Amino acid sequence: PISLKKHTQDSIEVFCELRDKVMNKIPLWDEIEKAIRISLICHDFGKVSPAFQIKALNNKGYEPFDLSYDIPHSICSVFFINYEKLKDELGEAKANLALSAVAYHHWRENFIQLVQPKNPILMRFCYKLLNDKDWRDQILENLTSEMYEYSSYIQLRERLLGGILGGISFADYVKPPYQLYWFPQRLHIPEEGKKHWIFISGFTMRCDHFASYCEEEGKEYNNNVEIDNITVEELKSKVLAKIRKSAKNLSEDEGIIWQVSRLEDCLDKNIILVAPTGYGKTEFAFLWSNGEKTIYTLPLRSAVNQIFDRAEKIWGEHKTGLLHSDADVYLLEKGKDVEDSLRLYELAHQISFPVIISTGDQFFPYALRPPGYEKIYTIFSYSKLIVDEIQAYNPKAIAIITKLIEDIYYMGGKFLIMTATLPDMVKERILERVDQTAINLVNIYEEEKDTLSQIKKHRMELVEIDNDEEYLDEVIQEASNGMRVLVILNTVKKAQEVYKALRKRTEESNAALKNRLWLLHSRFTLCDRKQKEVELLEREFKNPKPLDEIEGEILVATQVVEASLDIDADVLFTEIAPMDSLVQRMGRIFRRVGPQFRLKEEQGEKYIYFSPKGEEYSIDLNKPNVHILVYSKSLESGRGRVYEKDLLLITLK
Repeated sequence: PISLKKHTQDSIEVFCELRDKVMNKIPLWDEIEKAIRISLICHDFGKVSPAFQIKALNNKGYEPFDLSYDIPHSICSVFFINYEKLKDELGEAKANLALSAVAYHHWRENFIQLVQPKNPILMRFCYKLLNDKDWRDQILENLTSEMYEYSSYIQLRERLLGGILGGISFADYVKPPYQLYWFPQRLHIPEEGKKHWIFISGFTMRCDHFASYCEEEGKEYNNNVEIDNITVEELKSKVLAKIRKSAKNLSEDEGIIWQVSRLEDCLDKNIILVAPTGYGKTEFAFLWSNGEKTIYTLPLRSAVNQIFDRAEKIWGEHKTGLLHSDADVYLLEKGKDVEDSLRLYELAHQISFPVIISTGDQFFPYALRPPGYEKIYTIFSYSKLIVDEIQAYNPKAIAIITKLIEDIYYMGGKFLIMTATLPDMVKERILERVDQTAINLVNIYEEEKDTLSQIKKHRMELVEIDNDEEYLDEVIQEASNGMRVLVILNTVKKAQEVYKALRKRTEESNAALKNRLWLLHSRFTLCDRKQKEVELLEREFKNPKPLDEIEGEILVATQVVEASLDIDADVLFTEIAPMDSLVQRMGRIFRRVGPQFRLKEEQGEKYIYFSPKGEEYSIDLNKPNVHILVYSKSLESGRGRVYEKDLLLITLK
């Protein structure tokens, strides 16, 4: 029921609200504002087409009644725009960019053929529009009467119609921003012009899409296109309270909290942060966001859900968005009202929240410049991107990520990459693409080497096995001695097999342990997995393990425990994996002894540490607590299905 005039006004209203929020964050705003507004005025002129009104909108009483001449409304819009007025107001270069924003704001696959020379569908439409005076005049009258406030921007482009009929392609008049085929046409555009192009198209899409979302849902805007962030003071207060609680640090002196001491030099910088697991990287990232729009990415949905829960406690549920393939289900599982959950889910898709917690696949592919990438790039231009656990992506994904980081820097945004195990390749590729003076390299391992090297938590052994039977008895024995035992396999199938074998053995040898045996992998339903994670994180494998805990536990899992799962175990049995994955897995062992701990005493291979609060923790390394399992015939179970053999051989060597 929304009229063309109303939708256009709605889009402009969204633009005005968005402008007030972002204009001071985009240095070249004054150069693009007018072009965006004009693009929004003109972007749906083509919806006056009879075929669109009758076929797409079911407006059966529309006159002239005609279904034959059907071309996409965005391309159709260009034929009704007063190009001379655009040139007078914007200059020729920006007028052409505005036309491109209008023509391609809804890119479809058939555009590739439509914009080519002598496309029969487009030529038939142009011929009808140019030669059927009655048909043309009625359409122009419909458009002018509906859009009378903007009638000065309406004029039939007869020269464009004639040119297309003469064999000139639509793409020669209005350059497509996508597809390699038209890349040579885009080469001569200066760099500043390319930025203008992205901003004009991106903001046109965002305002149009958000206005349509509100119209479809029957909702008012209420400043929701870009929801206000919490204050920097409130953010800092909540994060510092969380840090002190986690670190059990009783001091009120902010100077001893590394996240605060490092922040002053890093707020306006791009950062590559390498720090041990459990060091508080997430809290540093929250502080670094500094009240600006932030997009926090992780590779795994389970890790995203956990960080979302933590972020929600800082920003609040109506300022924190969640994006991944099951986000709507997760929000419902959290017990939220259905309508409220759907609203939060939709606003996250509109990127309206000040903080978005997301899997990387929701954003990284935009580095490949698919249709619509401009909308995301305009958001990145005034936002901060956090890439957590970058080592967990495969090399192809990392190549895409480094390209996106280059583009974010180009657009004016900021990025933070943080991990406990940074591949050299990532650092080298980023330093090749981004001005090194704009990046802070923070390597806590190097800076705190003397202190961190005093903390010894792992003793490893390499165990060659023919089958799983060879180590299961030792797993049960460790758990029977009161140890928390973590068993990590590389495939879900193998994890299920080992879990079943352990259940059978505990029934025979230790029935009480059977009830303290857990299985965790990616194929559980969201509800089951959430329940398991809550039980593991809050009770069975809670970090830190209570000093007085005497009952053992066994958790059989896959790689899902590698990233951002804050569990604490005593002993690890793990299939061989690439070195960075092994480090992540080992990070779950004696996680209770964090990097802020200090060595109190050595007794041979037994080490006693004290926490910032003064509690004592001892680690006995007279025998291994990390057992790396290598299958004698195939290195790992399910050979070739998880990790490349070369990576495993390099790690083994």
